[in-house]
Amino acid sequence: MTDETFAARLALVRNRMQWNAKEAALACSLPPSSWLNWEEGMMPRNLKEVAWDISQRTGCDFGWLAIGVPSGPVDSPFSNAPLAQLAEQLTLNQRISGPLHYADRVVPLRRAA
Repeated sequence: MTDETFAARLALVRNRMQWNAKEAALACSLPPSSWLNWEEGMMPRNLKEVAWDISQRTGCDFGWLAIGVPSGPVDSPFSNAPLAQLAEQLTLNQRISGPLHYADRVVPLRRAA
């Protein structure tokens, strides 16, 4: 899977979080029907707000999600995830396998503060 479109990046984030579309939408306080439409290629009218909300809930890089360009240097996937449990899990994953990859693409996400 590439990350050339907002739809593809959204699906990458959802898959990384191991959510189905409804779970992703609810976790990000968004309508499930909107999430499905966006993954099918429609663009949100308020792209910046939607990308910001999703990045805050999942820890993904806002710039990468919104326009495909990381906001800053990328250290590790989901390094600023809001859930302590996720951060702990990722630390273990990084020790075992390094950055997470989707096919041949590293998903750029926020650098730890």
